[in-house]
Amino acid sequence: MSLSDFSVRRSVAASMIILIIIILGLASFSRLPVDLLPDLTFPFVTIVTEYEGVGPEEIEESLTKLIEGAVNSISGVKKITSISKREFSVVSVEFEWGTDMDIAPVEVREKIDQIPDHFWPDEAHKPIIAKFNPSDIPVMMLSFSGGGYDVHQLKKIADDYIKDQLTAVDGVASVSVYSGSDREVLVAVDQEKLAGYGLALDQVLQTLNRENLNISAGNIKEGQKDYLVRALGEVSQVSELGEMVLAIKGQAPIRLRDIARVYDTYAETLVYSRHNQQPGGMVVILKQTGVNPVQISKKVWKKIHQMRKHLPPGVTLSKHFDQADYIHMAMGNVRDNIWQGGLLAIIVIFFFLRQIRPTLIISLAIPFSILATFIPIYFTGLTINMMTIGGILLAVGMLVDNSIVVLENIFRHIKEEGKDRLSAAREGTNEVMMAITASTLTSIVVFIPIVFTTGISARIFRELALTVAYSLMMSLVIALTVVPMLSSKLLNAHLVRTAQDKWLKPVIRLYQGLLNWVLNHKMVTLGGSTLFFLGSLLLIIPIGKEFMPLADSPTFMLDIETPIGTKLEETDRIAHQIENVIFKRPEVKGEHTVVGIARGGTMGQSTFDGKRAMFMTRLVDRKERDKDTEGIVNALREDITKIPGVEKFNFVNLQTHSLGGAGTKPVEVNIFGKDLFILTQLSQLVTEKIKTVDGVYDVEEVFTFGDPELHVQFDRDKMAQFGLTVRQIGHLLDAGIDGEVASRYKDKGDEIDIRVRLRERDRDSIADLENILLTTPFGSQIYLRDIARVVKSSGPSKVYREGQKRVATITANISGKDLAWVIGRIKDGLEGLRMPPGYFIEYSGSYKNMIESFLSLSLGFILAITLVYMVMAAQFESLTHPFIIMFSVPYSLIGVFWALFLSRTYLSVPSFIGIICVMGVVVNNGIVLVDYINRLRERGLPVREAIIKAGSTRLRPILMTTVTTLLGVLPMAIMGGDGSEMKQPLGWAIFGGLLCSTLLTLVVMPTIYLILDGWARWVRAKTLWYLHREKV
Repeated sequence: MSLSDFSVRRSVAASMIILIIIILGLASFSRLPVDLLPDLTFPFVTIVTEYEGVGPEEIEESLTKLIEGAVNSISGVKKITSISKREFSVVSVEFEWGTDMDIAPVEVREKIDQIPDHFWPDEAHKPIIAKFNPSDIPVMMLSFSGGGYDVHQLKKIADDYIKDQLTAVDGVASVSVYSGSDREVLVAVDQEKLAGYGLALDQVLQTLNRENLNISAGNIKEGQKDYLVRALGEVSQVSELGEMVLAIKGQAPIRLRDIARVYDTYAETLVYSRHNQQPGGMVVILKQTGVNPVQISKKVWKKIHQMRKHLPPGVTLSKHFDQADYIHMAMGNVRDNIWQGGLLAIIVIFFFLRQIRPTLIISLAIPFSILATFIPIYFTGLTINMMTIGGILLAVGMLVDNSIVVLENIFRHIKEEGKDRLSAAREGTNEVMMAITASTLTSIVVFIPIVFTTGISARIFRELALTVAYSLMMSLVIALTVVPMLSSKLLNAHLVRTAQDKWLKPVIRLYQGLLNWVLNHKMVTLGGSTLFFLGSLLLIIPIGKEFMPLADSPTFMLDIETPIGTKLEETDRIAHQIENVIFKRPEVKGEHTVVGIARGGTMGQSTFDGKRAMFMTRLVDRKERDKDTEGIVNALREDITKIPGVEKFNFVNLQTHSLGGAGTKPVEVNIFGKDLFILTQLSQLVTEKIKTVDGVYDVEEVFTFGDPELHVQFDRDKMAQFGLTVRQIGHLLDAGIDGEVASRYKDKGDEIDIRVRLRERDRDSIADLENILLTTPFGSQIYLRDIARVVKSSGPSKVYREGQKRVATITANISGKDLAWVIGRIKDGLEGLRMPPGYFIEYSGSYKNMIESFLSLSLGFILAITLVYMVMAAQFESLTHPFIIMFSVPYSLIGVFWALFLSRTYLSVPSFIGIICVMGVVVNNGIVLVDYINRLRERGLPVREAIIKAGSTRLRPILMTTVTTLLGVLPMAIMGGDGSEMKQPLGWAIFGGLLCSTLLTLVVMPTIYLILDGWARWVRAKTLWYLHREKV
């Protein structure tokens, strides 16, 4: 008994099964977490090692190369990149997709632990190893300000209350505060007085370290009591530090206050922070791996509402960026597209059928199929995200296709063959069961290559492919059960038999006339369509190519850089001018400025850079502004770059950054080589070439060599004479200039650093550096100038490496041009550049991702075509008939290219996915048409008459299924809003491909069928004649 027989004969049982599916679907939907994108485990492991007081080149030699060599032998490693900067080595290991990322960090740790101890620097910290994951991207950014407090006081409030409260929220991984400086006790040493007493800076450090502490000294029992003995040396007030005795000279003690002044102050200002041009700070919240950002947002805001009651008067805590907002808006737009597409499909069905009951029967297939789809989504561990909801949106127009074919055939059995509705429901469904099963399978198998291909694009769109497959499978079940069951109960046989399609009859007559003409002019038809196809292929040239569309994010970051050597205070002055420019834009809702932190901090450690400033800008909602983000940024770029002192301007789209780690700029050119100076020269040449390309903006040399440095060059003979080593001198210089935390002062539960350093006038110039006093192991004192000379020089602030080679990277944004065109012009411009031996250029970033994704998807395209052909060959038990239907695939490409060209949409990963999707859809009309032609020929009709009758009979269901699918994806293609950038290319590709393929299928496919049938008859006749002649 078939499904349709069961559902018709046992309608109550079938109804209960359908009801169970609906209940399970609702339960599954209610339990599904909501996210922006699929939960991706990126195959990256990052190794961060701290080595205090060491410069970039020394970090590279002593740590980075060592770590790179150790992890390079791990199986599955695809690429190793690293950054060596002052006091930090950051090594990123990229693994092949599919690597077990629970095991990979363990293997990395094992390899690093195997490094011999005598190679590992003694002062280097133990490496921190962590997986890169989307949770590393902030889920929320909050701004705090007000109350008349300065940034230091605000930071204290944030550290003591806001941070602690938010860290306690379930699912929060970490909370970072960016504002003023922490409280600090500064011991400013007067070098002249220090020398006058014959003391060394080391003695000050050691005294504070060993005197300012409490020590447990054991227990004493007296009688029945047991006493804990504590030696109390910690100071209770800052002023007590000055009374500490450093040494005894004669009978008089030399106290700390004799050679230094003690200040209860704040640490040296490295960062300025403002919210909406007022002193303030920023709180950055990261979520734990696997935790839903929407749920985290709800919990955090619930906690914030509670916290606001306990904040000091006037202090405000406001939202600056919330990933949940974008998720809600993007998902809302997709949900709107789903009901809009579904409504349009229902209107089309009613337009064709002109009856309420059959329209209702088919329309029920949409909600039933969608609800049923949530069941496999839940049990396969997927989430509600842009891809799964996009899959439902993509399938919404196709969900009724099978039901339309089934119901239309039931109509035909009632109307033309006079059967009762019960028989018509059973036999009409069984007659087309194999055809709709095959057409559903062809629509599903095209997604198999997407599921099994590798790379970030395949990972992102895998859930879309699975969702479409689930939806279509459920729609097939609904078409074979619910439609025949309801038809047997609800259809009015009299109305069906007497229904008149007055408007359709002239269309059918027109189509019959067209069919007769093309069948009489087969070669003209085939030749004309082939020329049209070949001509349309030329459209691939003017159509732009890119990796992923740029999201119109309401929150973005502007990053500016002032000339090398600019002081923090001067950068802050320029930042004030930039803030004024930003707030002149009516589209700006809020802005947060951070001066002194460079973009690209890793795993919580920031890079302080006095010449950099970041402006986190938030726009009003998309509906409230005329310009998109790109247009606003272009206007800001034009105004900001005119401000004196602004040397570099960069734009970072935060939402694109959170879309799977695509935060790098579109243009990324890498120059590989050994010598840093040569790399700098080549980088400058390439940068100037790139700046001349039209549409290129924000060109930035990531690698720079011009940072000012002072090199201390030693006379080793004199060093040996005084018994000093480079390590000893380096430690003393570091303590004198930057200072060293010697101890901590406890005040009301807080532990405050006590930093010892030379007073500012003793470390303010090169002459001061040369006059720093050093104490030899023999107790004598000498100046640095006695054993070394100080030379002005320059060096890199960071050393970048890739594939265990040094690399200089130039990045850029683009506007108004596509990525492929820009890279092509850059390649043309660099073609005549002569590279020294051992130096070469590579193009990476979005361009490399685009090439890899297009190659992977091209192979998927070929595999999909093969699978579709195999499914149809199995259905028709023929190799010829599937070949005929496959002609609809190249005709679909005509429509895809024209749709992309006319809509000015670039060929990207989403549109490429659309090309693969449309292949499984366009063959469905051919399957229905060829299947019926074969049935009519089996009944004895001549081939030409069978073609014309099949075309006339199947015209209505073909038009119905096509128009419903087209209108189902139309909202996806034309509707804007948040998140539309990812789905519009997909929608246009499917819309254009299906429209063009359907029109050409109805005309060209019958012609090809007739031509191949004629060839087959000629071959059979020749074969029979040859066999007969051989027999005679």
